[in-house]
Amino acid sequence: MGVGHILVNIDKKQLIDFYRVDTGTKLRELSGNTVASTIVTYYLISNIGDQISFINDVESSFIICGKKYQVDFFTNFQNVTEIIIEELIEQGIIQDEGSLWIDKEENLYYRDLKNIWNSNVKD
Repeated sequence: MGVGHILVNIDKKQLIDFYRVDTGTKLRELSGNTVASTIVTYYLISNIGDQISFINDVESSFIICGKKYQVDFFTNFQNVTEIIIEELIEQGIIQDEGSLWIDKEENLYYRDLKNIWNSNVKD
């Protein structure tokens, strides 16, 4: 089992997780998936100047921009994953194609998101 990651914004006390997105949370999964890369890039550019980093689900403390944080510091951060996804859908960058169910009884599913932005179409 690998190390999972979430994106945290220290300044805004926000986080992005990928638990409901069909990307995975590991390094190779996040970097190799177009939708995950789109979410991260969009968030980073929308929050230029903020203290933003990835944290993992293994360590108990993290050094971000030279300051040490314990994992419980991030407990009350606002999860903005769905907000960012909705903005990307509104901008015509990704498309929501429904849910991919893992287990309906346990309410386990992923959002089936596709990158639809076409670089040949001029803004």
